[in-house]
Amino acid sequence: CLDHPGLVSLALTLVADYQSENEDSIYLVPSSYRWEPQVEKLIKSLAGECLHFLSIEETVEAEQPVNTDPELEWLGAPEL
Repeated sequence: CLDHPGLVSLALTLVADYQSENEDSIYLVPSSYRWEPQVEKLIKSLAGECLHFLSIEETVEAEQPVNTDPELEWLGAPEL
């Protein structure tokens, strides 16, 4: 779910904010770098929230009738 651009930018902003408060921290983070525990926890928490949101979204989509009328489809109108 970290594909979601809003979530990625939020996570990066949070990390940048956290790093700016800790001036001696590494700004360009190599893959071997271990996140500070609270930052890692926050990112995992965001990912969990996002996955939860996606599972709700999929459930809602599954309940909606599928529109098979090509004339309605281009309008994006729900099937009547």
